[in-house]
Amino acid sequence: MAARKLSETQQIRQIRATDLSVRRVVSRVLRLGVPIAIAAAFVVPLITSSALQLQVFSIGFLNAAVVAPLVLSLGYLGLLNLSQATFYGLGAYTVAILVTDHGWGFGAALLAGVVVAGIAGAILATASARVEGDYFVLVSLGVTIAVAQALANLPDLTRGREGFFGLPEMSLLGLDFSNKVHVYYLCLALLAFVYFIVHRMSRSFTGRSMLVLRYDELAARSLGISPLRTRVFGMVISSAFAGLAGGFLVGSIKFITPADFAFDPSFMMSLYVIIGGMASLPGAVLVAFGFTWLNEQARGLSDYSVGIVGIAVLIAVFIRGGVVRDAYQRLVLKRRRRNEDA
Repeated sequence: MAARKLSETQQIRQIRATDLSVRRVVSRVLRLGVPIAIAAAFVVPLITSSALQLQVFSIGFLNAAVVAPLVLSLGYLGLLNLSQATFYGLGAYTVAILVTDHGWGFGAALLAGVVVAGIAGAILATASARVEGDYFVLVSLGVTIAVAQALANLPDLTRGREGFFGLPEMSLLGLDFSNKVHVYYLCLALLAFVYFIVHRMSRSFTGRSMLVLRYDELAARSLGISPLRTRVFGMVISSAFAGLAGGFLVGSIKFITPADFAFDPSFMMSLYVIIGGMASLPGAVLVAFGFTWLNEQARGLSDYSVGIVGIAVLIAVFIRGGVVRDAYQRLVLKRRRRNEDA
């Protein structure tokens, strides 16, 4: 009997050790895989000359660049932020207004869009400092609805529900937004920049402070971590990068409307993070780009996109690491056990 219990204990330990090693392999592959994929994407314009394909990729890069910083506020701070598309829109509208109505250069307008979106994120984080969980969701939802209504009902400033169409030509760093190849490289460079910054932040003391604050605020306070300062900082970074991507969106597609930044886009962005893994930057980026590419590539499935995302969320509810991480982990674990049995 004792020998049998010892054998069972050894088997359990071996299984746990195998699972742990597989998780480490999966984490390493995802951490390295996404940067390698981003680097490899620089050769895509050399392979295809299709303007439509390049535009689909560019929109996918922009969506991934908006979702990546959301990992900080949603995954690391645990704040279910439903205002990411609002910050995206504030950056876009700031650039469109300044370039069209005030004659600003694109670079200066882009910087202003980042500042406006960052200030809005700081205001949201500060105003909701005393609320958590469901109450923060309601606050962010109220901000999203209020800003969307303001954009739609201020025609003198925002052109109302029709939005901005036929925006003037813009360029950045000598690259013209009227050239689809240039747009592709600009959007890809933006994604690479955002990914690098968010990745470094998640590995820094600030990122680990966010995780401690998410799981135990009392422990965070005992370690000298300021909850308000940490939350405001995380929200500012998340919103500022969204505003930066909004400026690139204006230059890329030359038109925007209030509907592009209403509740539905914000909700979908939060779902991308949940599906990819709450604190998984590679998973969130892959899911955001993948769903954007699928929606644009298979137009017949666009009517069912919300249902497809809903099914993915249900799957994510029953697994711990996110759909991307869990699927790859299961595949590696199954292959390793098959090799061991052989």
